[in-house]
Amino acid sequence: MDVDPYDLSVAELVPALADALDQVHRDDTGEPSPQVLRPPATEEALAALARRRFGGQLPPSYEAFLRLHDGWQHYLGEVHILGCEDHAQFWVRERLDALRQLVANDDEDDVFIPADAIPVLLGRGGRTFAWFAPSPRHDNGELDILQHDLEFGDLDQHSSFLGFLAEELSLALD
Repeated sequence: MDVDPYDLSVAELVPALADALDQVHRDDTGEPSPQVLRPPATEEALAALARRRFGGQLPPSYEAFLRLHDGWQHYLGEVHILGCEDHAQFWVRERLDALRQLVANDDEDDVFIPADAIPVLLGRGGRTFAWFAPSPRHDNGELDILQHDLEFGDLDQHSSFLGFLAEELSLALD
C-alpha cells in the first residue's frame, strides 16, 4: 500500500486491514484467515451501547466502525473487536476481570485496568487486548485506547479507534 494508513478513514482502513491480516495469516499458515466482519449495527444497538457504556456518546471512529460492521470476529485468532451486543456478554466481563487480576498480580507489569475500562479488543483467550479509557474525552469526542500484550508486556496508547486501526494496519504491512 502506497498510502499512509494514518490518512485513511475507518471505511478505507477496515478492508485494507482485513486484506493485510488475511495475507499475514496465509503467509504463516497457508490457509485463509478465519476473520469475519459482521453486518452493520442497528440504530437501536448503537443507542443502547452508547447509553449503557459510553455515557450516551460513542467515540466517533468506533461508531463509524460499528455502522459498517457490528464487530470483527477472529480479528487475531481468538481475539475479537467487540460489537454492540458483545459488551453485554458474560464472557466479556469475566475475561476482563480475569485480565485485570492477572496484570494486577504481575510484579513486572505496570499495567492497570480501571474498573470502568470499556473493552474493545478481547477474546476468551489470546495474549492481546485493548480497552477504551473512559475519560477524558478529546475535543473531537474520541477516547484513548490502551492496548496490552501479555507475552511482551507492551502497553500502547492510541488517541482513537481510528488511530488503533491505522497502527494495526501499519504493523500488518511491515
